[in-house]
Amino acid sequence: MSWFEKLTSWLNSQSTSPQALPMQKLQGKLETARLLRRRGDYDNALHELNNALTLADTLHHQTVLFSIRLHQIDILIRLHRLDEARTIITSLLEQADDSNKLYHAYIQIALGMLEQADQQIEQARHHYERGLRLAQEIHAVGAHGRAQGHLADTYLMEENASYAVYLFEEALPRLNASGEIEIACYFVGRFGQAMIQTGKMLEGVQIIGRALRMSEQLSYRQYEVMWRQELAFYALQQGIYDEARRHLMVLLTQIDPQQTPKDYTLTLCRLAKACLRLGEYTAALDYAQQAVDFAAQQDAKPLTALTMATHGIVLRTMGQPNQALSSLQIAAQSCDMLPTNQTDFSALDVLRNLGAAQTEIGNFEVAYQTYQLAMTQAEQAGLKHDLAGIYRDVGIYHMRQNNLNDALQSWTTALKIYEAEGDHARVARLYCDIANVRRGFGQAKRALRDYEQALMLLNAFQDDETRGVVLSNAATAYVDYGDVETAESFFIESIQIAQRLQDRQSEATRRGNYGWFLLNTGRAKLAIQTLEYALRQSENLGLKLQVAVQTDNIGSAYDEMKEYDHALAFHAKAWERIKQLDEPHWKAFIGANLAHTLLALDYLDDADTTLKAAYEVAQQSKHPDLLMRCLNGMAKLALKRGELNDVQLFLNQVFELAEQSGIRRLLADAWLIHSEWAARQGDYQQAQSDWQKAADLLKLLMIQLERPDWLVI
Repeated sequence: MSWFEKLTSWLNSQSTSPQALPMQKLQGKLETARLLRRRGDYDNALHELNNALTLADTLHHQTVLFSIRLHQIDILIRLHRLDEARTIITSLLEQADDSNKLYHAYIQIALGMLEQADQQIEQARHHYERGLRLAQEIHAVGAHGRAQGHLADTYLMEENASYAVYLFEEALPRLNASGEIEIACYFVGRFGQAMIQTGKMLEGVQIIGRALRMSEQLSYRQYEVMWRQELAFYALQQGIYDEARRHLMVLLTQIDPQQTPKDYTLTLCRLAKACLRLGEYTAALDYAQQAVDFAAQQDAKPLTALTMATHGIVLRTMGQPNQALSSLQIAAQSCDMLPTNQTDFSALDVLRNLGAAQTEIGNFEVAYQTYQLAMTQAEQAGLKHDLAGIYRDVGIYHMRQNNLNDALQSWTTALKIYEAEGDHARVARLYCDIANVRRGFGQAKRALRDYEQALMLLNAFQDDETRGVVLSNAATAYVDYGDVETAESFFIESIQIAQRLQDRQSEATRRGNYGWFLLNTGRAKLAIQTLEYALRQSENLGLKLQVAVQTDNIGSAYDEMKEYDHALAFHAKAWERIKQLDEPHWKAFIGANLAHTLLALDYLDDADTTLKAAYEVAQQSKHPDLLMRCLNGMAKLALKRGELNDVQLFLNQVFELAEQSGIRRLLADAWLIHSEWAARQGDYQQAQSDWQKAADLLKLLMIQLERPDWLVI
């Protein structure tokens, strides 16, 4: 039975005595003090205990006075008013009968708590051990459990988790048997932390969850906050962001920003991170801005650094590198103050995002210096995974400048580090990145081998997130190579994985890619339905690039259905959206598609202007997909204008690019234009042969080609 319960039991037994009214008043004050303490209102709880002590003096009962004093000591230690707590303990020692070993056991425990609060761990342990021996002598189960629990706490503080686990396993049954539920709320949670430190993460988290439920049942606010913070911490660490967000949202309502401003600011930063990882960008930015504003009211440089880091990383992830730059630069100047845990954004997170932002705005020289600094820090700290990640970033940096060889060299270095660390998931992801780039530069066969490497690695680990990434990337490539059935199964499974993981951003992107697949395999109506759904998701998530691309693909679907007025409306809307973004490649891509529709509607001059601008970007990027798209458009324009010599020149370049890239759909389009060109010159045998080549290519994509007017004689 706990001291409060003992006291209540004794007071109830006196309810029929002449002192019944004072007893009831005393009982009321003690109950109020207990409720106030559980709510975290320690000053008022102490006030009630002081009043109770004055009233108890008239009762002359040692147990009552001793219990009130113990609770005063507990609250004073929580308020870190250690001198006052020590004065009361000294008084209790002077007054306690030497023969009353139970009292002395609790006094020794109180002394241990005092020394522990003063960071004197060895002294604290000495007192806990004395209290434990006294409790054992008189078989006092509650005091025995308390002393063991506090001892375990000190060993855990010194990272001796195995011994702490042993002590907690001994202490907790004794505390349960004696009814010491309040202190058990703390020790159960610490037991969970000890289990985690011994490598039993799942069991430890479950035990902390039990501590949280106990705390909620008692409405014990301090422990509710403490254990919910821990559960949020571990959820973030394990990448379970929806669970982390759930805990953090509750914490915002429980933490008093005035009493614990640091905890409140950390919660805002972590909530921003969780929302960011869930693709909820608007919410992430809102929480990050609140954190910045709140930290500005405090004189705490580490908090300022963390809030600026969070704010900058959110903005850069949202595709706003210019706006992110100032926050990231401020955070980078205080990198040594940033946390080193795996839950909050670190110094390397800041430097990597700063380098990326500088790269994205074209400040390449400064970006490279930032990446060099990040590499140095990662090497000095022995952070192999982070070092590999930086090499991956540097590869992207080189790609922004179209330096394929330098990019591949950086990525190869990253691959070697990941492979040496046995990180198959990151190896698979990086193979996809490399394959995507090779494919973009027309190295089709080499890209396919990289995709196959990534797919084979899926058998080496269980990671749904990485599996979804690999399948969604490989699916797009398999379309080009004519394996439509495999591509479709990859698309569908990758979407299902995103749904299961509640990864809304990935789901929106993959649905959009699946819509593109349906469009390119002759299912335009179904493509429109899929793309419209993906577009709504992307708009809700604020994915500006995806919104533009998916809008453009809806336009292309209407092109396939020869509803060119509808197609033009969507391409024009996509064009307006992409112009607001710093995405020259996609601007050229959408421009080329817009020109296709303009040609179908005989707006030749507008198509000409749009194609020239797109082709200029395509020549700089050297991406065969974009070059072929532009050249096909220019050939079609020349054909409409009767400039037949130019048609052949443009298409010869397409045929040459197609040999490298293996992009069947665009090659088929080129053969169709060539067929019409041959028919214009009266060579119907050549026109028929060219048309058949296009039909055979499209058949691989499950598209049945109707005979065109120029072959109907």
